[in-house]
Amino acid sequence: MVYKSPFPAVPICNESLHKKLLTAIWNHGNLHPTKLAMVSADDETKSLTFHELHAMAHRVRGFLRSRNFKEGDVACLVLSNSIEWAVFQLGAMAAGGVVSGASALFTDYELERQFLDSGCCLILTDEDNLEKVMEATKKRRNVKTIICLRSCYSDGEPLPAGIIEWKDVISCKPDYDVPEVDPGSMAALPYSSGTTGPPKGVMLSHRSIGTQIDMFIDHINREFISVMGARLNGFYDETVLVHLPMYHMFGFGIINISFASGSKAVIMERFDPEVFLSAIQKHRPRVLITVPPVLLFLSKFPIVKEFDLSSIEVVMCGAAPLGKDACREFRSQHANVKYLCQGYGMTEVTIGSHLPVLDVPDTHLTVGKAAANVEMKIMDVKTGKECATGEQGELWVRTPTVMMGYLNRPKETAETLDTEGWLHTGDIGLMSMDGRTYI
Repeated sequence: MVYKSPFPAVPICNESLHKKLLTAIWNHGNLHPTKLAMVSADDETKSLTFHELHAMAHRVRGFLRSRNFKEGDVACLVLSNSIEWAVFQLGAMAAGGVVSGASALFTDYELERQFLDSGCCLILTDEDNLEKVMEATKKRRNVKTIICLRSCYSDGEPLPAGIIEWKDVISCKPDYDVPEVDPGSMAALPYSSGTTGPPKGVMLSHRSIGTQIDMFIDHINREFISVMGARLNGFYDETVLVHLPMYHMFGFGIINISFASGSKAVIMERFDPEVFLSAIQKHRPRVLITVPPVLLFLSKFPIVKEFDLSSIEVVMCGAAPLGKDACREFRSQHANVKYLCQGYGMTEVTIGSHLPVLDVPDTHLTVGKAAANVEMKIMDVKTGKECATGEQGELWVRTPTVMMGYLNRPKETAETLDTEGWLHTGDIGLMSMDGRTYI
């Protein structure tokens, strides 16, 4: 049986992702010129208003175009979360490029593999990662440009020959002559192991990411803000704590949802317990979008009791299942949290395919319902037939936001995405009688 989303359909995005985001950013700045788009949780002297973000992204575009960075070229980002990470991805897309994030914890071997597979021609990194990036590019002639973000603790020594400083990028004249690109073309190339095997480049279009952003904002405004007590401008008035890595599609999605909605993004370079707790206490987010290890930290570590976390009303977890015991312990420690819930997604569906509905006390036991525009079915792994309601099987999803495919891997693409558009997730789940999905 095919189950369709119970939520109203969200219009399909038919413009480029950078145009969508940069237009929204400009409009947010017009509405409130002094409102911050981003602030660093690690160093609050570092921040950008929406208009400053808009100008800086176009400076990045100006630099990239001066380096003959063309439509379809791939730029790889190898650094921890930062304001610069978020700025650069906007500028790279505005230059017609494709953004591919890599973990700052990768070895030079892992980086070399991604540089080769993605065919990237340009890399943004920082001083902490520059040495291994240079080692990884020794044999990669496709990489023409390396940009390095200097540390505030830099000893002032010049960078190696040929390496460009970030300050030289953002000192370029902004280029506002941004052409439209095909919304069906690739905007991002995150890497995922999929259901099995080594990491593969997941080709995601401007259309799929833009549509997912609209789906999330619509869902948060309807399902979350309403139960917390609506503010005048919905999610625009909220604060988002970006503590998940932006090279991962979950973190990438959160920062761009923040830009599109106009909420303030508080950027954490990496997970540091004290910085994390201080940021919640100071900036007082009402919604925390996180992962199970962070939930366990909030439940078990004594330092948590030293901070005021009372602003948090809704906690949404993703990326991995939450156990019943972990949920029970968290709720016993944080009575102020009205709802603890889970969602479900894969890089291959862009961000999420299932989102929580906050209408029952035990909503944390499920991953919610199929998100807007999503169809799903449960398939018997032995017979290949559709399961009945309440029966376990492999979850298949079909949505306009599904990936274009795996880069240069037609066999793996065909094994995961069938000719009817169904994505075979590899995860076992069931549909309950009340329309909720369990993984």
